[in-house]
Amino acid sequence: MLSLLRHFFGLSLVAILAACSDGSAVIEARVEENAGPDNFEVSRLLDDIRMQNRLPGLKRSPRLDVAARRHATDMARNGFFSHQSPTTGAVGERVSASGYQWCFVAENIARGQRTEAVVLNSWLRSPGHRKNILSKRAEEFGFARASEPGAAQRPVWVMVLAGRRCR
Repeated sequence: MLSLLRHFFGLSLVAILAACSDGSAVIEARVEENAGPDNFEVSRLLDDIRMQNRLPGLKRSPRLDVAARRHATDMARNGFFSHQSPTTGAVGERVSASGYQWCFVAENIARGQRTEAVVLNSWLRSPGHRKNILSKRAEEFGFARASEPGAAQRPVWVMVLAGRRCR
């Protein structure tokens, strides 16, 4: 009996909410916690790649993490895949908005790869992305992953590389 009442009230609540709705839907992108500032896997992999190329490691920047997370979430939530956002502009604008003062900035984006290692390997096989990762001007980086809504929930990845020194 209690189960039947719960079912009835649950359906009633759904019906009431549907009746009150204006027809618009909110689409949420899931931001992955494993791509936040506390994840050291990306830092370790990036340091290994740069060391193999006789370059110094990069420091993780919370401000660059914010810029990367905002862009990953923006792309996942709004269904586009581009370095240029209709709402937040180009990477330099996003990085400046996060409070980071830069003289060099670059961005890598990817979609669909399941792990940090796979996305980094994808970028290394692309000449432009590889150039960003191995830039001598890069001093710090930010990294984020968001999942597209829906059944597929494909990951959207963003890496922002930046440097404060003007050479």
